[in-house]
Amino acid sequence: MKKQRLIISIIAILLGLVITLILSFTGLAEVPFHADESNFIYVARYFDLFFLKRDFLNPEWDTTNYWAKFHPPLSKYLIGFALFITGHDFSALHEPWDFALDEETNFRLGNVPSASALMASRSLMATLFALCIVLCAVAAYRVGGWPAAFVAGLVLATSDLALRTLRRATPDAPLLFFSLTTVLSSMKVIDHLSSSASNAPRRSYIWGALAGLGLGLAAASKLSAASLLPVVLLSPGVPLCLRKFRGAPFPPERTPARLLIIILAVTTVVFVLLNPTLYRNPLQGTVALIAHRLWEADQQQLRFPEGALMTLPARVRATVKQVFDPVSLVAFLFGFGLMAWREFEQWRNQRATGRTALLLWVAGTLGFTVVFTPLNWDRYFTPLIPCKAIILGYLASSVISTLRKFLHYEL
Repeated sequence: MKKQRLIISIIAILLGLVITLILSFTGLAEVPFHADESNFIYVARYFDLFFLKRDFLNPEWDTTNYWAKFHPPLSKYLIGFALFITGHDFSALHEPWDFALDEETNFRLGNVPSASALMASRSLMATLFALCIVLCAVAAYRVGGWPAAFVAGLVLATSDLALRTLRRATPDAPLLFFSLTTVLSSMKVIDHLSSSASNAPRRSYIWGALAGLGLGLAAASKLSAASLLPVVLLSPGVPLCLRKFRGAPFPPERTPARLLIIILAVTTVVFVLLNPTLYRNPLQGTVALIAHRLWEADQQQLRFPEGALMTLPARVRATVKQVFDPVSLVAFLFGFGLMAWREFEQWRNQRATGRTALLLWVAGTLGFTVVFTPLNWDRYFTPLIPCKAIILGYLASSVISTLRKFLHYEL
């Protein structure tokens, strides 16, 4: 019987992976073109400079080109890799999009990628999107089993917002993929810090390093990866606080401070290593990146006043409109509250589970979105889609579990 269930599970997983891949590529050519795709494909030439020529001191790294200098580099490399393996010549790429000109003029001047370059870049992003669906389902499975995994994967895979933004040649899919790997690693960190196994400390450091790697790669994709800081920095402290409350000493080999040092060290090394513009002065360069992004957000609000979000209530309304409908909003809030209550019950028993990491991630992403989102543009709200998917999956699993118990009681 167990063998049959295992075979059925394997077949179901493989079938789900195939369907996920098909869904992510269906209609890829019909995804509305965005001007940012032109610029990110243009700067993909930096893949050649970084990986093929390995010329890290080239003056080109200090170019005043906004898309090259003031955007984290990972999406350039990923798109460059896609162009490289499909045989595109980096020296023959188009010129970047000029936002001072209208769309018709940019097309006439050829400031757009070729159809083959656009499809090669989007294909890589569609692959990452498919992997995001899988990781989203895995995270939901960790807290709610197969029903949660199915619902979470389905919600993300069929989201109009996700299908519209996560398959473009922009940093959104890499950001989401590495965000999910960071969250899953943080869940494992909590598991091992709460475990009494003798090898738990070593494993917590390994998963902590993986969380740092994920955070570094997410930040190297997009600076909004700052929304991950609550889950990465606070998760290791929860088991410590619970042990303190029950008066139990925390073993020296499991000190969260040591774990945080590992996480932050790996994050810093990965983020700096991928960006040669930071080699001379990493701290000053990072501050300049953040300061310029904040300045650019202010400029965007001035240039596009019709989409500017200047107040917290306006950002809340935009978030609800972009990500939720009335039914899903109520379900999301109820599911989040239910998950928080059940994890609080675990805390009262001096235990922490992976739900803690998910709660911190969802709260951090939601908070970051409503506090810092400058404009009512769809891509700014994309990180909330997997949060919504997992919470709805958890709620569906809880409802199914309650119905099973009720029917068993009635029978």
